[in-house]
Amino acid sequence: MSIDRRTRRHSDTRVLPPASVRHDVLPGLLEEHGELAARGMASIGARPLTIVAADECFTVDRTSGHLSIRDGRNDAALEVAMEEEALSDAMQDVASLAWDAMMGRLTVERGTFDDLARWDPVLRTLRDGEPVFEPGTLAFSGLNGSPLDLRRAFRLDDEMAAAGSFLGQAGYVHLVEIFTSEEMDAVSAELDDAVATAERDDGQSWWARTADGWYPARILGFNRSSATLRELLRSEKFLRLTALVEDDLVQADVEQSDMAEGLLKKIGVLEGISDVSWHKDCGPGGHTLGCSGLTVGIQLTAADRETGELGVMAGSNRANIPGLAPVQDFGLERVPLPTAKGDVTIHCSCTMHMSRPPVSAERRVVYTSLALAPLPEDEYVRPSEDAKRSERSALQDRVGQGVGSAREQQTLGLD
Repeated sequence: MSIDRRTRRHSDTRVLPPASVRHDVLPGLLEEHGELAARGMASIGARPLTIVAADECFTVDRTSGHLSIRDGRNDAALEVAMEEEALSDAMQDVASLAWDAMMGRLTVERGTFDDLARWDPVLRTLRDGEPVFEPGTLAFSGLNGSPLDLRRAFRLDDEMAAAGSFLGQAGYVHLVEIFTSEEMDAVSAELDDAVATAERDDGQSWWARTADGWYPARILGFNRSSATLRELLRSEKFLRLTALVEDDLVQADVEQSDMAEGLLKKIGVLEGISDVSWHKDCGPGGHTLGCSGLTVGIQLTAADRETGELGVMAGSNRANIPGLAPVQDFGLERVPLPTAKGDVTIHCSCTMHMSRPPVSAERRVVYTSLALAPLPEDEYVRPSEDAKRSERSALQDRVGQGVGSAREQQTLGLD
């Protein structure tokens, strides 16, 4: 089972001025994918879109079953003002419209954030030819052709093929008893040490507030301060996870990179980044450039509906739907993943997921990732660790604006 959905290369990304987008890029895309994008616009309920960038002002609308473009505004349209670089990035899947809004590179002048979120899948259709998802179009089947039990867990020793097939179809997999209780206790003790030495302005931690005050809810680069975790991440039992799919998966430098995060999820968080609502990891953009990577959750403590379990939308990795602030569940089953200490969860970077706030006991978990190996012909200079740390530190004040609202938790809550 392959999870490689890349159709673009980083090395092909270039600067697209607004005039070029309006007069060169969009007309060709409308001719190629305009009918398919119009169908998606109708099915998802997207309004016409007016874009203002530099000296350009134009509106994309649905006319007689096809998308059309004309200069000027439409009073019934969602209207956005975009930085020139933001428009260029959106047209090449470097950043999504919703993410540009969250980062302050796009302003919604008329309409709502939900209106904007509906346009991201429509833009993907127009840009890349991937249809907007329509409910009832996904099927799930086991290796023997029987229907998948979407709440099934696997033992890695004798179920590799079945677990890999499940991951590719559903977008997630739950693996039981990967690590021992003693190993988890050792990592948890080192997380205590990292939490105790974290400072608000260290650039290596994200903070949340309970009634008792602020605390470091997420230790970034936790692998660099946890010798036990580094040993586990290099272990044969962890590296076996790279064989779940047929694609070549790579692990970042266990010693030097910030490739793992330690999360401490307390009861009663009032502010800050702790529990996030439904989102895709590629929601900020880059789906066609990097999906699917795998996010691996190592459960330091048990997790269930009382202690902050992970929730997923089955098959959302195969569905072109909004990746941030989802406007509906599109008929995709919402599946809670209760786990025991030492279990592992894996989800694709384009799987819709969330975490339930703990209400009876705190939860501890480590997240790390496995990426698709770079394409041989793709020359891409990745940001330095210092640059990535600076960006992550700046995100702390913005992330909760679009992916962590109580409204989303209520309207798209787990069963």
